[in-house]
Amino acid sequence: MRTWIRSFQRDRFLPRPGAFAPRGAILAAVLFSLVFGRPAFAVIEGYPTDNSLAPGDTLQLHVRCTTGYRVSIWRMRLEPEHLLDAGTYPAHNFVVPPQSWATGCDWPVTCRIPVRPEWRPGLYFARIESGAAKSWLPFVVRGRVPGRTSRIAVQLSSNTWQAYNRYGGMSLYGAWVPGLTGRAYRASFHRPYLLTPADGDGPCFLWEAPFIAFLEREGIAYEVLTNYDLHRFPGILDSYRMFCSVGHDEYWSKEMYDELQRFVDNGGNTAFFSGNSIWWQVRYEDQGRTMVCYKDAALDPMNGVDNSRVTVNWQSAPINRPPARLIGTHYNGSWGVMPGAFQVVNPRHWAYRGVAVDSAQVFGYPMVAFEVDARNRFSPPVDVIATTMLTDVNNNNAQRAADMTYYERTAQYGFPNGKGGKVFAGSSVNYTQGLDAGYNPTTKTVGHIDPIARQITLNVMDRLGCEVAAPHLAVPADGSQVHTPKTLLQWYPATAQRAGVPLKYTLYWQAQGASADSLETSGISSWVSIEPDQAYRWWVRAQAECGATQASSTATFVVLRPTDSGPPDNAPPVVAQRVGDQLEIHVSLPSSSTVGLDIYSIGGRRVRSLGSRLFPAGATHVDWDLRDARGALAPSGVYFVRARIGQQVLKIKVMIVH
Repeated sequence: MRTWIRSFQRDRFLPRPGAFAPRGAILAAVLFSLVFGRPAFAVIEGYPTDNSLAPGDTLQLHVRCTTGYRVSIWRMRLEPEHLLDAGTYPAHNFVVPPQSWATGCDWPVTCRIPVRPEWRPGLYFARIESGAAKSWLPFVVRGRVPGRTSRIAVQLSSNTWQAYNRYGGMSLYGAWVPGLTGRAYRASFHRPYLLTPADGDGPCFLWEAPFIAFLEREGIAYEVLTNYDLHRFPGILDSYRMFCSVGHDEYWSKEMYDELQRFVDNGGNTAFFSGNSIWWQVRYEDQGRTMVCYKDAALDPMNGVDNSRVTVNWQSAPINRPPARLIGTHYNGSWGVMPGAFQVVNPRHWAYRGVAVDSAQVFGYPMVAFEVDARNRFSPPVDVIATTMLTDVNNNNAQRAADMTYYERTAQYGFPNGKGGKVFAGSSVNYTQGLDAGYNPTTKTVGHIDPIARQITLNVMDRLGCEVAAPHLAVPADGSQVHTPKTLLQWYPATAQRAGVPLKYTLYWQAQGASADSLETSGISSWVSIEPDQAYRWWVRAQAECGATQASSTATFVVLRPTDSGPPDNAPPVVAQRVGDQLEIHVSLPSSSTVGLDIYSIGGRRVRSLGSRLFPAGATHVDWDLRDARGALAPSGVYFVRARIGQQVLKIKVMIVH
């Protein structure tokens, strides 16, 4: 992925094919881009009307380009994955208006692309390109029903992207055009991104995209929100079990802070894989198109009018709302911390489960860098998992602490009336450099996948995002009649939040008027002895390693005395379940038998043969990787699993959606 990112970072500043660009011209172009906020070479640049959409919405792009250009859509996985080519569009060489940093570019919509129903929630890009010039415009696809595909929400730090955005000549940090002084107090979302010449249009490639690549690599389901989504959708976190802040999550509105505070107070779990989080308060204007931040109470017209909305540091007057009370740590003023590593503080803490560590052992370099957080006088009682002390070269070589912490909203941690919300703080902007191998141009560090940092993160995701979907009963179905002294009880497998997490099942079956029998199994079926002339009910409970449990619904069946004229024994059932990027086909047999499995399209064409072999008695499963006989990914649609079991042929209909 990171090789691709380095290529991307060069794309925007390449001359057009065939253009002569001697060394002096290239240097002049780079200086021009630094001074005026955009490159001198012919470029293509743009922005979306809204950077967060749901299926059924339309992605609207505002693109400035001196020649015709192409648009394609990509989704972030381990690296950006090409989804579709959206077409070719004519040139629009729009003017960049004065003060576009505050008022936006106000370019017309030049491209409209419907968000397709099959696009899963995640981080997407519209790639706009003309010749060698390219720009990547990030946007989010939310679930139409939040929390349906995952109960983990990952937030993109889109406010911070705009705060540092130099496009038009000014950012919230200063002026970059001769003749302008001071800093901007308003930052428009309706302009392209420009941080430094090396960053192009992709601020999310610094930290957010590597974190999403980590989730994809580890098989962890997730959905994605922007900062503004947290602001504009009150109660959106009620659909989730875990909220993740990633990277440089510095700028928060009151509505954002209120939503997260309410979520944690009500028992929601939060992980800050970030640093310098919840530092400046901002306000939105123009229906979310503009972010306002004065950074000085004396300059803010809300001062003395509504002090709860004055745009200063959250722990400063007149807000006086220290985020350390929520996060457990908070920004300590660092902005030039030399890259470093954490040191183990409590090797027996649950965060280290799965790895062997000793006290003071060093891990994770360079995941502590740039800006970091530490405990302060407002912090609640916390578990200190790891800590370090590093030199801040931009602040007279001051020594800065960084603390990795955890606490719960329980009496044990000083919250006698708490509802159990769990909060983890990674306390470094550069946290993801312990999870991803690649170069970060802002921190100037080369990360790597550190085994201890990886395991801590997996343990946090499992503990805070722990969720199990209920298993579904297969056979016997509700209201069935059974004619044998033994019957096979089978269910569709439950799913955990992280693919590959082992699940255990407890099967219960109960005759009317009797106590329930039960057994534990790691499979999805079991043969049980039953009595004739009885009515039974049965159900299954799934449990993950993290402790989350979920029970199925209850089904009933009646046992009849077997007779020569009765129906045959239960047919060997076959069930199929989509798990991650494959289809699991489960076959349960009372005795060994030869089984052949094939995949057919709804039109009757054989898509893939999975072979034929002898299956043992009990439950066996075969995986289909969703690819046809040529190795191409089978398109979304309806398919049939055809199973030949001895002389019997069964067909199971499945829906595949990518």
